[in-house]
Amino acid sequence: MKLKVSIVIIVLALLSPTAIAALDMGGEVEIKSSTVVGEQSIGNFLEEKLNLEIFLPETKTTTAKFEIDILTNSQTKSSYHQIKKLYLEKRLENFDLTIGRQPISWMFGSLVNPVDFNLGAETIEQETAVKNVDAVEVYYPLNWGSNISGVLATRDDGKFKYGLRGRATVSGYDLTANFVKEESRLEERIATTIKGDLGAVGAYGSIGYYFEQDSEILLAGMDYSFYHQNVHQIILQGEYIYDKVGMSSYLGGLFTGYSNFLDQKLGPHLIVAMASYGVDDFNTVNLTTLIHPKDSSMLLIPEYETQLIDNLDLNLRCGLLLGSQGEVFGSKKVTTDQDIVDSGDEFMGIIELTVSYPF
Repeated sequence: MKLKVSIVIIVLALLSPTAIAALDMGGEVEIKSSTVVGEQSIGNFLEEKLNLEIFLPETKTTTAKFEIDILTNSQTKSSYHQIKKLYLEKRLENFDLTIGRQPISWMFGSLVNPVDFNLGAETIEQETAVKNVDAVEVYYPLNWGSNISGVLATRDDGKFKYGLRGRATVSGYDLTANFVKEESRLEERIATTIKGDLGAVGAYGSIGYYFEQDSEILLAGMDYSFYHQNVHQIILQGEYIYDKVGMSSYLGGLFTGYSNFLDQKLGPHLIVAMASYGVDDFNTVNLTTLIHPKDSSMLLIPEYETQLIDNLDLNLRCGLLLGSQGEVFGSKKVTTDQDIVDSGDEFMGIIELTVSYPF
């Protein structure tokens, strides 16, 4: 809290009365309807979100950002807010310094990232709250495509977490190496990633190691894209992940409105595949499939995105569990009357309909 207040004071000190008058604002209004489908009952709840971003004046060496989400949830009958960005970035002679709440993500093109700074920050193009952290980041560019960055962050419990990441481009391949450590030593890992092209096909992967748990991380994936009839873009991507320690953190944000969507232990193996078809400039159809190799259960995520009128966007997304009860992606027995569907019913899937309007 002290960090957030100090950032506000710094920003206000840098802005003249003329600059304050020039402040501009944008954001997005979003309404999400989540329908939880059981074998014998159906439940529904709404989540409304107002995203506000204040565009603060910039100088050649200084940038300030402020962005907040204000949310209401009919399931919990509560309203709350999440500060996504509240930071000051100073571009110095040899490096950039960023202080405050800021997005930290070490994505490298994979659908699932087992070696991110915070696991589950971005999964299958779905962002979660753990992406935004209270931190100090130092970014040191070496040359084109090469840099070193360091992050010192505070967690909600007041403990520190830090990370170091280096990136370089070698013979057309994008290479990174990173180290992450929490103060409690529950998470201490080292990892490296690689991404490049093998002919017309893109290939990528990562290898990592958890010190405390003495456990390895492995990801290997490929992607391929082309245009059908020079109009419809088709993207195909698939990957295999092995991780005994962090796997459960990847999927927690797939359907943010319903925390009980997946409650089985995932195990160390996972296969993820995605196909995307661009109908035209305003309509896209996606199908993502998660497969658990041990029991062959699957989670299907079909998705349709369209622009209705002007800037009004619609997204229809489903999560369908295809497996028997007790399997990783199997139906789940509901055991509490406070759940969305009736107690004793079997949870089968979820349907999310989102309408959003950026301004």
